[in-house]
Amino acid sequence: HYLLNEQRELDKNEETQSTETDKELAVQKKNQGNTHFRKKQYQQSASCYSKAIELDPKNHALFSNRSAAYMQLGLYDLALKDAEMCAELAPRWVKGHFRKGKALIGMEHFSEAVDALTVALHLEQNNKEIQEALEFASFKKKEYATKSLPTSPFHKLNAAQIIEYLWRGTMIHFSGLL
Repeated sequence: HYLLNEQRELDKNEETQSTETDKELAVQKKNQGNTHFRKKQYQQSASCYSKAIELDPKNHALFSNRSAAYMQLGLYDLALKDAEMCAELAPRWVKGHFRKGKALIGMEHFSEAVDALTVALHLEQNNKEIQEALEFASFKKKEYATKSLPTSPFHKLNAAQIIEYLWRGTMIHFSGLL
């Protein structure tokens, strides 16, 4: 029993050292990724963050950073997956929800973007960048909703023309409006 317990302790210490070494290497890769990101080298940045995630898969910030790199590359589906993982690992961290909202905007899923950005704004109420993104997503959500409505010649009239039509009960000439 003594040898078995001693071997278990050695294995546990080795595991801890390995985990600490992996985390240190992950930080190095993250820093390299940050350097590439600042230089607008987004592909290299994403690659560094991917290596860091392999070494430290529970680090929410790594998923957030890679999400940002993917967004810069226009890879919104991958950016969304990483943002969702970030939010899952750290639900109270605003960046995961914010990046999720921005990825959804990039995918033109405005209704879902509004939901994600509302959560982000709840976590950080005075953040102007989140407020602006939420306003944009809300506007686009409404714009898309009206596009799906059936159209009639009346949608091209201004309020005064509609009131005149209803008041006089006469038909307004629509030929120039269609």
